[in-house]
Amino acid sequence: MVTGVLPSPGIAVQDISWKAQVRLCKRYQRLVAKGKHANVVTVAIARELVGFVWAIAKEVPLTQ
Repeated sequence: MVTGVLPSPGIAVQDISWKAQVRLCKRYQRLVAKGKHANVVTVAIARELVGFVWAIAKEVPLTQ
């Protein structure tokens, strides 16, 4: 069991995550509105999300 409070992720990580939230939500809505199949849209969003996860991973220092 893990106890304690996690450290704040930092402003850079919060900025990247908010940019991802706004962009991916808007993109999902646009693609569904164009008539794309929901599964195709979900996969497209997931692929783009990987880029944001990578950007966040580059911001966070490695710890052992």
